[in-house]
Amino acid sequence: MSAWFGAFHFIEPRWLWLLVLVPPIAWLTGRRSSGQRVLARLADPELLPYLLDGQAATSRVPVMAFVAAAVLAVLALAGPSWDRQTQPLFAERAAQVVVVSMSQHMLSHDVVPDRLSRARYKVRELYAANRDGMNALIAYTGDAFTVAPLTTDAHSVDDLLTALAPDTMPVEGDDPGKAIDLAADLIRRADVRGGSIVLVTDRADAAAVAAARRARAAGDRVSVLAIGTARGGPIAAEAGGFLKDERGDMVMAPRDDASLQAVANAGGGRFVPVADGASDVTTLAGALQNAGEGKAVDTL
Repeated sequence: MSAWFGAFHFIEPRWLWLLVLVPPIAWLTGRRSSGQRVLARLADPELLPYLLDGQAATSRVPVMAFVAAAVLAVLALAGPSWDRQTQPLFAERAAQVVVVSMSQHMLSHDVVPDRLSRARYKVRELYAANRDGMNALIAYTGDAFTVAPLTTDAHSVDDLLTALAPDTMPVEGDDPGKAIDLAADLIRRADVRGGSIVLVTDRADAAAVAAARRARAAGDRVSVLAIGTARGGPIAAEAGGFLKDERGDMVMAPRDDASLQAVANAGGGRFVPVADGASDVTTLAGALQNAGEGKAVDTL
């Protein structure tokens, strides 16, 4: 019984201040009229009730009913409750920045239909997995470029994502480290407490590992979606045919799992090879950090 009473509380106790108004209002309601006060001075108190319309004075029952109704109304406004339920008043959205390589290797056909098309599909799936959060897109070659800053409208990035290709980039090369640094800067400027960076590429270098380590120190996680296959495949050339090296040999662009795993380890994230199904996106979605816990209040 004591625990039952201990759990009792008011959700909106400020309404209880209205109780101080009940006594004066009740007194005014039950106060006799000025005519009654004059007659009380002239007639015997026992006869006074019969001089007023030939019947006894009005009962005090209506006044007591008013008091009871007023008290009950105020208590109802205060919200009596025995249950406590946590309800978030605010919550920070999870921030995800997808970083996609636009090097010539993305034109390889070792996955169907090709690496670039598969990467676009997976990026959209990553955005869908974080549809209640914020998403951004960065493309990189020898330099990194913000395609879309952190936004809650992931669908607005679709057209930009479709237009991305190696031949649309202003410079050539392959520098994932710059892209990771830019992604961490986007999260910082959005004033988000931690975020998830997903690097979509087939290879990395020591500079990328160092950038992932810096991002992790800042509170972000760097994961890797490894695109392509370990064996690699030929790369389509702009002039037709396939890309060849200086010796005339066909460039196969194998996926370098060791370097990509090193980036994920340094960034405290996940290393996930691209999959035909949704298992890769599901795993990466689990790496998203919760940006914060909401404040809680009592509700009915």
